[in-house]
Amino acid sequence: MKKVMKIIKPKPDPKQRLRDWQRKLRQECRNIERQIRGSVSHLFLLLSD
Repeated sequence: MKKVMKIIKPKPDPKQRLRDWQRKLRQECRNIERQIRGSVSHLFLLLSD
């Protein structure tokens, strides 16, 4: 049944797919930047002691 629904379900148009992909990339970039900033600030705290 899932296969049938997958075939019947309309696919998003290319513009929508691009927007979704860009949104996902931006979220990943933000997460990576947060991790880097967290690591750097933690490193500075360790070095300042």
